[in-house]
Amino acid sequence: MSHRVPLSRAAAALVPLAVLAVAAPAAAAPPTPPAPAAAVETVDLGSLGGTQTFASLINATGQVAGQSTNAAGAQRAFLWTDGVLTDLGVAPDGTFSLASGLTDSGLVLGYGDTATGSAAFVWQDGVRTELPAPGIGQVRPAGINDSGTVIGTDVTTSDLRRGFLWRSGQLTDLGSLEPALINDAGVVVGTVAEPDGSHRIVRWVDGVDTDLGTPGPATGLGAPYLVDLTERGDVAAYVPTGTGHRAYVRRAGATGWRELRGLPGATDVRVTALNEVGQAVGTSNRGPGTLPSAVSWGAGPARALPTLGGNSSEAYDLNDRGDVSGFSTTPSGDAHAAIWRDGVLLDVGPAGADSSAGALNEAGQAVGSAFTLDDRIRAFRWTVTG
Repeated sequence: MSHRVPLSRAAAALVPLAVLAVAAPAAAAPPTPPAPAAAVETVDLGSLGGTQTFASLINATGQVAGQSTNAAGAQRAFLWTDGVLTDLGVAPDGTFSLASGLTDSGLVLGYGDTATGSAAFVWQDGVRTELPAPGIGQVRPAGINDSGTVIGTDVTTSDLRRGFLWRSGQLTDLGSLEPALINDAGVVVGTVAEPDGSHRIVRWVDGVDTDLGTPGPATGLGAPYLVDLTERGDVAAYVPTGTGHRAYVRRAGATGWRELRGLPGATDVRVTALNEVGQAVGTSNRGPGTLPSAVSWGAGPARALPTLGGNSSEAYDLNDRGDVSGFSTTPSGDAHAAIWRDGVLLDVGPAGADSSAGALNEAGQAVGSAFTLDDRIRAFRWTVTG
């Protein structure tokens, strides 16, 4: 299954400095120089003629998906393959499109506006397939697997949110289950809202629901954030606490959730990705009012990843080799896209721009974007070798 950063995390990855002006500095991990044995190949993905390109998804073959503005300033979903950026178009009466999923076989899932709301589509090899709206045409797709099965949520005529699954041209109504994640085995994980405002996490497989409960104490502060589902069935989530967040993982076959504890003094801990060998990455602060630090979890407690000497860093994705992508700030406050390999930070951010690396594949390729001083947004694919 290809690696990607879900839209909620992709947005955060593109604006890592949004919190820097309002939070107090935290104690940073010691700076670590780039590893001399590793090299990084950088490819600028270009644009569709405009000034802003965001890259948020990458698959096993190195294809990249995201969105880019064209010469008229309109936003279009794109697929980048071997140096060619392809515009994936819009709905017949639409004005914009966004990419939200990419599989190893080159299927792109996206959505955009219509005359009456929003709709999802699947694109492959130049063929764009519009998905029917099961409700009133307010569709947000949540994911796609390599067989082309799509999950998402729509709004019904009664203003209720209904989950759906689209497979081989057929729609399945998932009812009150709002799906968030799907793997290549067809396992779906999502949330169900209860009348009292609490939420349950549910696993759905071929019409059979399994209640996974709610990680941590029930707070009634909102739905858990489901962030990753591995091929073996591990699930990662974090939940609001009122003063921050707490992170959890539920391993395949386990009967409960295990908390991923943060750094000493942490009040806000978020998991962002899992791999197939039991590792996790995310962020942890070091107390109230402090900024996040990128952390990883293995068999033991959270471990802070090396930094560029600034007061903030975040980790967004990791692969089975243990490579991690994200960003770290410098002592001057600039944010630099970062890839951590074998515990060493590689600074891959372009000069003169704030940048961040997001989705990462098994080949050690990461994608991300950089904000330049002339208000342009450029997208990159970085490949770590050595």
